[in-house]
Amino acid sequence: MKKKIMKAGILIVVFCAAVIISSLVINKDVSDEAADMGAASLPEISFYVGETEVNPLFGYVNKMEIPAVRDTITPLKSDGSLTEIRSINLNMRYIRLTERRNMQKAKRI
Repeated sequence: MKKKIMKAGILIVVFCAAVIISSLVINKDVSDEAADMGAASLPEISFYVGETEVNPLFGYVNKMEIPAVRDTITPLKSDGSLTEIRSINLNMRYIRLTERRNMQKAKRI
């Protein structure tokens, strides 16, 4: 029993000595130099059509809702070049509040 304790003690001492010696050898030429980094910033991407910058896209910190970023969609071709939009058709439809109330009254009758 005494021999087992002696062997375990010698093994632990040899292991600790090996760790200390290898640590000193490996870290001999390493110096602790820290460099100051600039402040963190969010990414910004923009596209150029000729020499004109169009559609700048900014990084966001919080989760964005789809309607908030819908106007920043840029159509791209599969090769990454800009898609030329030839025409846009926008239709606006609305009902005045008074007309809407009249329609609701008409449905009740």
